[in-house]
Amino acid sequence: MNAIESLGCVVKDARLRLGYTQSQLAEKVGVEVRTVMHIENGIGNPTWEVVFPLIRALEIDPRAIFYPELNREDEAMSHMQILLSKCSEDDIQSLIPICEAVLGVFHERGGFQIEDK
Repeated sequence: MNAIESLGCVVKDARLRLGYTQSQLAEKVGVEVRTVMHIENGIGNPTWEVVFPLIRALEIDPRAIFYPELNREDEAMSHMQILLSKCSEDDIQSLIPICEAVLGVFHERGGFQIEDK
């Protein structure tokens, strides 16, 4: 997979994760829908003026684009870091005991299991 195809995969995965359509993303970033389509399909060579707002709008860790060999766990960790970067120090201090409690239950139960109803 070349760099443009890798960018396309990362953008599409992030767009779907956030629940955006291609049209919604294009509007949010200020580009034509066909630009988003071309990027996702690995066509063309987008400029930094297009890529930069895409990365920000989709909350993509740039390492996922520039180092596509990172595994999915690394991408999940990067996403958590991006979310935390939007928090104040007080927010983070409040989240620590919550995360510790959730992880404690998670580890006691051997992981989360979804029950069918």
